[in-house]
Amino acid sequence: MRPWLPEPIRTAPVADTFEMTVVRRDLLSYAMLVLLERLTPTERAVFVLREALGFDYPEIAEILGKREANCRKLMSRAKSKMGISEKEPVVAEPVELEWVSRFLTSLEKGNVDQILSLLTEDVMLVFNGGGKVLAFTRPIQTRDQVVRILAGIYIVRNPDKLTQV
Repeated sequence: MRPWLPEPIRTAPVADTFEMTVVRRDLLSYAMLVLLERLTPTERAVFVLREALGFDYPEIAEILGKREANCRKLMSRAKSKMGISEKEPVVAEPVELEWVSRFLTSLEKGNVDQILSLLTEDVMLVFNGGGKVLAFTRPIQTRDQVVRILAGIYIVRNPDKLTQV
């Protein structure tokens, strides 16, 4: 069962204000969710890791347990399905890369307090099993639960690091 994506609410035109900026961002977020729904789970993972988080292909390949060439092809297919030109550059913000690095380091070290400090109060974790694996049917909506689940997944995927956590 796919998660339900809300339809945008039509509103009366508003002057170019903070309100309008928020509305535009919401509509863009919705549009991106719709586009991401066109991708397979693996294509989606490669796309998000590359475009949103700025990971290099060798890092993506290691995370997903795939070959680098395979990840490049998955990215090419994802961009094609989304109508994005292959020539558009990937520009990751340095602040975002720093956050991701701190988050992953904290996760590897099992530093729950640090992970909690990196997440906002309204953090939400949504799973998509792609119809192939079991996944939570409802979003996880508290920082404490999100941290526990991510730490558990990390330990299951990296049992050799269990003694370090």
